[in-house]
Order: sequence, then structure tokens, then C-alpha cells
Amino acid sequence: MIPVVIPYYKKLGRLLKCKRRLNKQTMPVVIHVVNDNKRHSGYTAAVNRGLRHWLSRPQWDYIVVCDQDMYLDQNAIKLMYESMESHPKCGIAVALQQKKDNPLIVQGGGRSCFPAGTLFEAHISYFEEDKPIFWGDLACFMVRKECMWNIGLLDENFRFICSDSDYCLTARSKGWEVWLPGNCKGVHQKGAAHPSTYEGMADEEINKIPIVKQMSKDQTLFKKKWVDSGYYGLLEFEDDKPLFVIREGTVTAIDGKELQGKWLGKEEDVVSNEREVGDGSLQVSA
Repeated sequence: MIPVVIPYYKKLGRLLKCKRRLNKQTMPVVIHVVNDNKRHSGYTAAVNRGLRHWLSRPQWDYIVVCDQDMYLDQNAIKLMYESMESHPKCGIAVALQQKKDNPLIVQGGGRSCFPAGTLFEAHISYFEEDKPIFWGDLACFMVRKECMWNIGLLDENFRFICSDSDYCLTARSKGWEVWLPGNCKGVHQKGAAHPSTYEGMADEEINKIPIVKQMSKDQTLFKKKWVDSGYYGLLEFEDDKPLFVIREGTVTAIDGKELQGKWLGKEEDVVSNEREVGDGSLQVSA
């Protein structure tokens, strides 16, 4: 059995859907919901309250944190657990995030986290095996308690954003690793911290929203802590190799591995970093 923390703020329907998915996991779970509707302490503080709830209990080596709007596949927690067991230096395992409108496309692992977080986004076939990553979007993650005792809880100075990238970089700076377990995935219904929430609004309106003001402070703190100090560059991955070529709807990996099936989405939806190459095919880097 694996203990799970769900930080909860409004949106009861999302919480209930999240719990239903967790209760269907192939590895049994025990759930602790942190209700932040009265305290309004912020996302990071709510996560830490949940981690403290389980941290002192010796019967478990791992704890899962799952956002209320993250809906996991039924074997996701089992895959995170198996990945942790296979990689002793893995302190944090991060679930992949499927696109709701195109489940063949998933996001996983961070390309960069400043000035804005960008994630690898690719065909699901690319994520069949465990992969070490620079950082991950912690919409759902498993943390090793040994790692947590070593690096501490999340930094509550980051109230809404940057706490995930900060926690990953903190773990890696202490010698731990961050991994994406293969095929471990779920659908993440983006919340108030996601830029798509404010599409169509003028910048002047957006900048007046309290949560946006706080997110700006979070970004400034991250810059001071990691970028200005130089540690960000030391921990950054140097991996910008092309992953796929798409020709007439068929996806082929650059390393020669044939991916199963046809590409069903638009070519521009494969990943965020793409360019035309000489033969007219689309070459995709992640």
C-alpha cells in the first residue's frame, strides 16, 4: 500500500474524480486529502502539510503527491514504485501527462524551467522506458522518504509555481536523480496557474489577478536562487537531439526504431520544438 497526498482547493468534482482513479489503482493506496479551502495557505504549503502527515510513519518508503486535477491510469502508481525500486538513486519519480484531446501525445520531463517551464512533448511511444530528466512537472510524483529526509520538504516561499522545478533541482544538487517511469501517465486538467486560463485577457487585466502577482514573485525567487547563483547551468541537461521524423503520417524515431501505428494528430502538435528539414519531412526535437 502506498500513501497519497491530494492538496485540495475548491473544484470538488475534480477531487472526487481524482480519488476515484486512485481507488482503482492496481497497487492499493491510502489517501490523505489536505483541505486548503479555509487556510488559503497556497499549493506548496498544502503539499507539505500532507507530506508531514505521512513522513513520520515508518511502514512506507515512498509517498505520492497527486494534484486534485490529475487523473491517473490504473497502473500508474505501480509503475512509479517499480521505477523507484529499479533506480536506487531516484529520489523523485514523475508521472507523464497525457493531452486530453489527443492521448497519443504526452508531456514529461522539463526542457527548461526559466524564464518559463517547458516540457518534453512527444508521441507516447517515446516514453515506453524509464528516463532520467532535468526536472519534472510535479502534478503527480512519488518521492523517496530517504531523499526527503535529506533535502527537506518543498520550499514554501514558492506559493504556487516553481516549487516543482525547485524541488527537483534541490534533489539533484544533493546527488539524487529525477526519473520518468515508462508508460506511467494520467490526464492533467490544468488549473489556475496554467497560462491557458488567461487566454484572451489583456496583460493589464492579467497582472492585476492576485495569483498572477504571486506567480511573478515565485519566478523572481527562482531566478535568484538558481539562475543568478549559477547552479541552474551546472544541473541543466545537454540533450537536444532530434527524436522523430514524420513522413506522410508515419512516425519514425531518429535512432531507427519504428514506432507502432500512424500519427493521428496534426504534425505541429507533436512537440513544441519543430522545424522543416531539407527533404520536406518534419524533424522534431525534444
